[in-house]
Amino acid sequence: MQKHNGTSPPKETAEDYIQHQYKTTQRILAMYPGFNVSGKNVLELGCGLGGRAAYIASLGASSVEGVDINRDEIENAQRICREEFPELHGKLSFRAVGEDDSWGRESYDVVILIDAIEHVVSPVSVVRRAYECLRPGGVMYFSSIGWFSAYGSHTGLFPFVNVFFSDLSILNAMRWMLQQPWYQPSRHDSNPPVARWEWLYDLKDRPGEHLNKITINEVRKLLRYSKFSKTHLHLFPLGHNGAVRALARLMNRLPGLRELSHGYFVATCHK
Repeated sequence: MQKHNGTSPPKETAEDYIQHQYKTTQRILAMYPGFNVSGKNVLELGCGLGGRAAYIASLGASSVEGVDINRDEIENAQRICREEFPELHGKLSFRAVGEDDSWGRESYDVVILIDAIEHVVSPVSVVRRAYECLRPGGVMYFSSIGWFSAYGSHTGLFPFVNVFFSDLSILNAMRWMLQQPWYQPSRHDSNPPVARWEWLYDLKDRPGEHLNKITINEVRKLLRYSKFSKTHLHLFPLGHNGAVRALARLMNRLPGLRELSHGYFVATCHK
């Protein structure tokens, strides 16, 4: 949630967000062990507006296809990325898919989900289908934060809010804040902003973006029982302060505490 003093800055546009995705992807991919897409066919699941797919394509991939269930965002991705990144013409494409649509069997060398695994209805189904659409020797990466991480609530409220309060209390607080004169609407808001959050009592029903509340323990199970020949889960510690990160790194080794102490996770799955 953001406040402003008197004059509101212009509302974020789709073009702004695509540039944000493009510029922040390098930092995320730096956490992916052995990441290399040079000359490879890549599928990004949950690509949204496509800024991350565009960055991946700029790394020398043979082709990058972004897919998403949000048809409006795919239409914007097709239009804006064509205008913003003309040098990627011919190697970058986007496709809207339904939950049961085919992604293509053994069609890709690399499959990526960035900050998306927590928004799918069935993580097990997504990982299974990613396995099927990878060629032998291919690799899948998915990365995000678990439900009990500092910002796992995906509400923009204070850290660990979902650890201390119920979903209903959080949603009631959001509904109150969205109606205050100082609230600055975001690109995702309805008009009025509070309308998007009416009738809800569970954050799983986050409007326009399902939230499955996946935990680190569930991610570990997801990897353990998959068909991938080799998997690895890397937890990055919470915080920027050296002392905080050192403590979080220690906590990451303890099953009961890693849910709270991780700042990000990256899962790597080799077929």
